[in-house]
Amino acid sequence: MNCAAVQKHAKSPKYFMWTRGFAVLAGNGKSTCCTAEKGLDDRKQYLMMSASKMVAAYTILSLVGAKKLSLETPVSSILTDFWTKSAGDKRSQVKVKHLLDQTDGFPHFSGGMGNCRRSTTHECAKEAYERGVRSTPGSTYEYSETSFYILGAVAIKASGMKTSNFNDVFKTYLGNRLGMKCDYRPYAQDQKKFPNKIDPGAHLWCSAYEYAKFLRAVTAKKVPGIPSHLIDLAEKPHTQRVKMTLGGQPVGPRIEYGYGLWRHCQTERCDSRREVTLVHSMGMYGFIPVIYRKGSQSMWMIVARSAPPIGIPDSMKLVTDFTKLIVPFKLSGTAPMQQNGLMSRHPMKFNR
Repeated sequence: MNCAAVQKHAKSPKYFMWTRGFAVLAGNGKSTCCTAEKGLDDRKQYLMMSASKMVAAYTILSLVGAKKLSLETPVSSILTDFWTKSAGDKRSQVKVKHLLDQTDGFPHFSGGMGNCRRSTTHECAKEAYERGVRSTPGSTYEYSETSFYILGAVAIKASGMKTSNFNDVFKTYLGNRLGMKCDYRPYAQDQKKFPNKIDPGAHLWCSAYEYAKFLRAVTAKKVPGIPSHLIDLAEKPHTQRVKMTLGGQPVGPRIEYGYGLWRHCQTERCDSRREVTLVHSMGMYGFIPVIYRKGSQSMWMIVARSAPPIGIPDSMKLVTDFTKLIVPFKLSGTAPMQQNGLMSRHPMKFNR
């Protein structure tokens, strides 16, 4: 990796209009090899939005590693205070794995995506449950925060900890083990009144520097408490045979979902034995962590931005630009991002 070229490119006049700034970090399973900043401190903590999902998923996998639950565990056996076990109700079929890859069938909250109207993670899970499912679990994918509110309630209960706050579970089972100085806490306006209203899929407050500790461990497949086969499983394209929608619009082409992350497929087969595995967990404000997996050459990159209300399109352009400078191996084919028009301005192409 030519870090000098990366740092020079970050100062390019083509980015002069980006007054909020950005930072790019890249490395492998052992270290951070390069950092380039343009107006954004990579040590500054801010809201990750949906880049939180990958971290939340690995918190769940850590609970699986600790045998607190399994991927096949029915949610009805954990959230016993309100979840039905009736075979005639499709909600009884929802398992932990369906929540992780968002094929559980639950729609958005009645107030819109992520807009739970109750006061705790557990109560938000109950609100999602009361809305019912639209389809048989495992048959359709819909990007929705309801899945991760339910996962949060599952994690709290399964952990056996005396807490109502998902952050305590994250810290115990993942954050502290990796030395991550990050926290899950609600949106700023809710922090005093509703401190336990945490959406594990959106409420991680972290810096690029601290998030990189997580990516290094995942890239090396050495996350404390999580067997490597679970990391492999998290990156698989679990949605290849289901209908996928984001905001009511179809997702694709060659874009699948794993556990809390997107999987870009360079071919229709999406075979990790024959192509580079490329996964990411993009946040709405423009924070995008990416892993390029190719054996001992595997690498990761973070494009760090915080540009509310939506910073994804420009950040995807940065991912494309810096991938060409950072990744030493060939990425064949293309993986255009067309989800609900959010990334249509800058298709993610890797032909070189």
